Amino acid sequence: MNINKVLVVYKKSTYDLYNNEINNENVKKLIEEEHEAVNTLKNSHNIHKSTLDTIISVLKNKNIYFDVIFRGELKEINNYDLVITTGGDGTILETSKYLKDIPIFGVNSDPLSSVGFFTSATKDNFEEKLSLALQGRLKLKKLNRIELIINGRLIEHLALNDILVCHSIPAATSRYVIKYKGRIERHRSSGIWISTAAGSTAAIRSAGGRILPIYSKKIQFVVREFYDRGFKDFQILKGIFNENDNFEIISQMRLGKIYIDGPFFEYDFTVGDSLKFRNSKYPLKILGFNEEKRKDFIKKIYN
Repeated sequence: MNINKVLVVYKKSTYDLYNNEINNENVKKLIEEEHEAVNTLKNSHNIHKSTLDTIISVLKNKNIYFDVIFRGELKEINNYDLVITTGGDGTILETSKYLKDIPIFGVNSDPLSSVGFFTSATKDNFEEKLSLALQGRLKLKKLNRIELIINGRLIEHLALNDILVCHSIPAATSRYVIKYKGRIERHRSSGIWISTAAGSTAAIRSAGGRILPIYSKKIQFVVREFYDRGFKDFQILKGIFNENDNFEIISQMRLGKIYIDGPFFEYDFTVGDSLKFRNSKYPLKILGFNEEKRKDFIKKIYN
């Protein structure tokens, strides 16, 4: 693999944010006192910084040109051979929104506190893994992503993990019409999860969904905390569908929201808005994706 120009994307640790950007004297005082609510922040910050320093050092030693950017300053990424992220799955999820064809290589900066399903390396083996990539010996895997169509318009952000459709106020009821395989139901719930196969081990599993094979192109949905109002004939509460099944959600909420891969990308979903889904022609390309980590996690669940 030809890797001549790299973009390194990093996150800022919580410790760094509270010490340098967020003006919260109470939290700063708690950090100084090593209070139990925050006593792990400094150590985690040091581990994260050490990982970023290692990545930069290795790239310099291998004479690979690179730029470094904070993930909160990202815009559409072009003209790089590889994007290296340091953080966890959250950093990969956020960075992936700005990528189409460029491969991503995730480095888990703190394996003790981050599962890092999508990451491919740690500080300790980053140089080894990068050398394998340069030799063409690190496999490139493709993970399906979902496109969202709101009122017939394709939106720019793709979902690698999952989508949450709900009321913008967590304590409020989510109201919507759901259409699936010729059936129409009017729901009240706390929202709906829609997930890729890659995201099926995350929130949707906790909500009662199934784990799908990692490279499946099927899409899954699960209704959260459904309120049946005493009626028992509701059927569209969970399922697995193909993009041609015409699965559709229509908002009955004045203040509805659509959240993509967490809290960073959101869209309004107000009364009458329609939401549909399809697979993207741009799967996320992950260099050195570690399938064994996911398999081990699944074994722990079912054994």
